[in-house]
Amino acid sequence: MARSTDDDATFSAAIAALGRIDTDASRAAFLGLAQAARSSSRIARMLGERSRFDAVGSVAPIVEFLGEPRSEAEVVEAIGPLLGRQDGAAAMLSGLAGRTIDADAARLAIRAARSAPRPDETLIEALRAAGSLADAGWKRTPELVAELVTEVAASGDPVRGEAIYRRAELQCVNCHAIAGAGAVVGPDLLSIGASAPVDYLIDSLLEPNDKVKEGYHSKVIETDSGGLYTGIVVTVADGLWTLRQADGKLVRVLDEEIVDSADGRSLMPDGTVDGLTRQELVDLVAFLSRLGKVGEFSVDGRSLIRSWETLVRTDEAHRLLNRTSHDSAATDDPSLVWRSIASRVGGVLPTVELSFFSVHPGIPPTGFVRFDVQVTSAGLAEISFGESDGLALWVDGVPTSLSGTWRGELSEGKHRFVVAIDSTVRPEGITAELLPVDGGATLRPILASGE
Repeated sequence: MARSTDDDATFSAAIAALGRIDTDASRAAFLGLAQAARSSSRIARMLGERSRFDAVGSVAPIVEFLGEPRSEAEVVEAIGPLLGRQDGAAAMLSGLAGRTIDADAARLAIRAARSAPRPDETLIEALRAAGSLADAGWKRTPELVAELVTEVAASGDPVRGEAIYRRAELQCVNCHAIAGAGAVVGPDLLSIGASAPVDYLIDSLLEPNDKVKEGYHSKVIETDSGGLYTGIVVTVADGLWTLRQADGKLVRVLDEEIVDSADGRSLMPDGTVDGLTRQELVDLVAFLSRLGKVGEFSVDGRSLIRSWETLVRTDEAHRLLNRTSHDSAATDDPSLVWRSIASRVGGVLPTVELSFFSVHPGIPPTGFVRFDVQVTSAGLAEISFGESDGLALWVDGVPTSLSGTWRGELSEGKHRFVVAIDSTVRPEGITAELLPVDGGATLRPILASGE
């Protein structure tokens, strides 16, 4: 039945049942079905299901499966259940001995291993060795660039590319802003796709030091106290140098403290995209190439909130919300830690990138985000959140009713809006737009970075 059915639900139920039969005959039948399966996604599912009950016996076919290029979903389905077992990492490590696997499959397997309940660095290194990743970094050649340009046009997916751009480990959003939302270490990428050809974008990713935009060359400064600072020069005034370092922080050095200075390289490190598969690199370039062009990835004239902060899930924050109520998230309690987060180019802040709190039984997992606005002329203001289902709002710490659009009087100065998001009702995300009001308040968003 597992081999003949085209129904995924039936297929999954069948292999789960077969996987639980722990006999030599069932193991042989299971592996035979895996070899005869008609799609790699089904093979992955079968291998993963079998590993729940037979870690050692499932490793060899999993390693063989990773010998060819696979999608991220297939790799996760194949090895995820195994890595969820206490003995899974050791079994996988043993199975990799002396074996080689596809480089892109190795990258994806490492990503899965890092997301396991107990990441095993020895296994990660073994995957790196099996995939020959020490020699598999992207090396720019005219032939590779030409191939990638063709692939970007033929198969690049900018939607997937934006998700890759937003990955924490890639740190793109930690250095670059899009339409002012994000960090300011590197140049704003709002119009990069309209101003730079695709081959230039590829070159910039593969060899970042060769494509440094004017005004973003770094400076290396050594001080008389032994300090060594590298960053982008923000200002030099009245004998004081201000540098912006790669983490976005500002450092200030007096001219009299400097014993040596020299031009530095790009703050974007070499090998930034080495952890990406070829298709992921193609998708990332496809996304960058769309920025600034008419279409889905252009920034329109709406006054959207693009720069937010989200409440980080810590033990202290969880205890506070559990002991009090969600109202505490709208306070300046020092136990709460917030991190900056930017909306997607289209203006949606994706729910999936938030932390969620389940503080009491019966209360759905809830995330908290906030933004500030600066009012330069007092008056009536309106902010649209689209549908209000699954949202709760506090304005300057006060719980406020919300029916899609908030409407109220704002005085001059800074005002803070905190939004609670029910993840079960708002799985896609949230938008906030400052609406024009005739004769109303004049206000603008304040970037979460404070810039």
